[in-house]
Amino acid sequence: MSNPLLALFAAAALLPGTPEEGADWLHEAEGHLYSWPKPGGVVHFQVKTDVLDKAIATLRKQLPPNPDPAAVKTIDALRRTEIAGTVDLETGQATAEVEMTVDTSDPTRKASIEQVKQELTTMVTRMFEILPFHDPALTRKDGKVLEATESGDQLTVKITGKTPGTETSIRLERRKMLPESFESAAQSIKVRYTEVLPGKFAPARFDIEMPRAPKSTVTFTYQRVGELVFPSTIVVESAGTKARLEFRSIRLERRAP
Repeated sequence: MSNPLLALFAAAALLPGTPEEGADWLHEAEGHLYSWPKPGGVVHFQVKTDVLDKAIATLRKQLPPNPDPAAVKTIDALRRTEIAGTVDLETGQATAEVEMTVDTSDPTRKASIEQVKQELTTMVTRMFEILPFHDPALTRKDGKVLEATESGDQLTVKITGKTPGTETSIRLERRKMLPESFESAAQSIKVRYTEVLPGKFAPARFDIEMPRAPKSTVTFTYQRVGELVFPSTIVVESAGTKARLEFRSIRLERRAP
């Protein structure tokens, strides 16, 4: 008799919900997520990063007693790197411009500098791709909820992806009603939050795992600029390496209503 009873309890613990219920859960969760105020505008910022520090230290150690002046200038240019960027509060579109003054006729060295600049640009802009403060929607505009289940305080909503086989399961804890994990065939993302405004939450940490790739962790702190909440620091850790971005000189250029 015990086996049928156990099966009954197991079935009762996992209660199916309707797609409509799942959509309601996601809508409630979206209401807890911080989003940038309207009307929008463009935020201008400066970025300080330590991502080049290790490379600069290594290059300095490799310099011979009488180094090539061009090599010394290149190292100094790396050290004085300046990054300026913008992000559109309505679209979330970010830009970054890396200023690295290197006067060299060496094509190989010039190509290396351009590659570094491109990598820094990509690193800054991608940070805003995973902070969708312009739109806290948890489903794509053309997406839909496929199924919803609840088990105790755990709610799970499965949504469509861009193509078949790319569905994502979003898990929420009923008491907080925040999306705490996103699971798909491509990746697993666990999220922790911090309250940035009364009743409004922003990601404080992402733990990201993908097949055949090292685990990555991204942590955030925030700052207030008037009524705006904006990243203060972002730290990325993966495969034993760490990079820190610090956002400074935040200036909001308002868009006319």
